[in-house]
Amino acid sequence: MVQYKARISLRAKLILNNYIFNKKYCRDPGSFYPLIFTDLDGSLLDHNSYSSDPALILLKELEISALPVIAVTSKTASEVIPLRKNLVNIHPFVIENGAAIYIPKKYFSKNLVIKNSDIVDEYIRISEAPSRDHWRKILHKFDHCYRNEFRSFSDIFNRDGAAGICEVTGLSLQSAKNANTREYTEPLIWEGTEERKIQFIQELRKVGANPLQGGRFLTIGGAFDKGSALKRISSFYESVLELPITSLAVGDSANDVSMLDSADWALLIRAKNRALPLLRRDSNVLISEKEGPQGWDEGVRKWLRQINYEFENDDDD
Repeated sequence: MVQYKARISLRAKLILNNYIFNKKYCRDPGSFYPLIFTDLDGSLLDHNSYSSDPALILLKELEISALPVIAVTSKTASEVIPLRKNLVNIHPFVIENGAAIYIPKKYFSKNLVIKNSDIVDEYIRISEAPSRDHWRKILHKFDHCYRNEFRSFSDIFNRDGAAGICEVTGLSLQSAKNANTREYTEPLIWEGTEERKIQFIQELRKVGANPLQGGRFLTIGGAFDKGSALKRISSFYESVLELPITSLAVGDSANDVSMLDSADWALLIRAKNRALPLLRRDSNVLISEKEGPQGWDEGVRKWLRQINYEFENDDDD
């Protein structure tokens, strides 16, 4: 039986912000290109401190080896862009639970035909999602039926400003302002009963919403999810590299399920006082022993061993 290895012969140059990875790997039968798609809060980032420190050494090793780590998050572009700089991450990313994909303009060497895209600063943005205002208007219509049972980001910001968002998220003032620059979704805090929450979600679905529960917030948005974004980004890499993709999705919450079910491998990160999300799959599923970025480091290293991935030396030709 052929033992599959992730030592890749790149048949097309992958340009990452003008840095060309064109390493020569030995070609084994069954070669593939590995990608990591990861949730942020509660997975790569600590749920309370938002620190990624326990995973930084591994992140550096992955970057040196040209193994992309792609953030797929409920966060906004304004939040993710500075975070990527801190993590020295130069890869595509997905915001607001799959509402939009951002790709650095000079990332791929091969021109891709990308529908429903525009240019935003240094990025190609891909989205078909309705605007945040659309969902705010929808939620306003629910006020009379669910009065005092939920607080949206807009409600909190209008009442208490960015300081109010700081209070419910634990973010710094600037990060809270960035969190409120949403383009496509409206997060809310549910304060009613679980039974009423189920009814609320069902009624929202009737008007075209796709409510997704994260670690802190129930986020209201359109018919998009993290899994669809994962599939689309994977197709871009396959087109450019002319190699099949083997993907790992990492997450800890219900809003990660579509991504965890869509990837070749799933890594569930444990969370304190919260059960793991339920998946439709039962194969190629890893579960961390630790929480947050410690669990991320532990689980990703285990996955790398499972696919027989070997880090290349920095001075390889």
